[in-house]
Amino acid sequence: MRLDRWRLRRRVDGSYECSAPARGFTLQFTATPTQPLLLQGQGGFSRKGPQPAQASYYYSQPQLQVQATLQRDGVERKFAGRAWLDHEWSSTLLDPDAAGWDWVGMNLDDGAALTAFQIRRRGSGEKLYAYASLRETGTAKAQLFAADEVNFDAIERWASPRTRGAWPVAQRIRVGNRTFEDAAAVR
Repeated sequence: MRLDRWRLRRRVDGSYECSAPARGFTLQFTATPTQPLLLQGQGGFSRKGPQPAQASYYYSQPQLQVQATLQRDGVERKFAGRAWLDHEWSSTLLDPDAAGWDWVGMNLDDGAALTAFQIRRRGSGEKLYAYASLRETGTAKAQLFAADEVNFDAIERWASPRTRGAWPVAQRIRVGNRTFEDAAAVR
């Protein structure tokens, strides 16, 4: 895949290679799978609303092992860590009442992978539809959670001084009987 001078490609061995030159810096990385693909929804068919046709084809590649090099101002720095890649495509629209989308793909420290989202209702911002999957460490298949088993609660919001739009930067996410919290790294 190319976007101007940026390039992301999947190698024959399943790893990903990226080169992203930009004004003032260049980022290059490889991301190597440590787990099989995680098919979202029912075998990769993921509902996105109350109607069955409101859906997409969707898979995730969690817990990618990343090796990266960042070049900036003539200085090269190396990084390593874990990443997440999603691939989703659809030819359908969301429900007409949909007006917002909260999503998280979370690599857990023990190797597990959590995906959760909720689509918010126009006007009220209440949950219109939600979904989650949790693949525990060492298992190939994820446990799926229905809309009534998934809740997002904003702990903290950030408001744009320019547009006045407000977004959660820290959330509490309930999936089944477990609770997870996330927070933006930069505020």
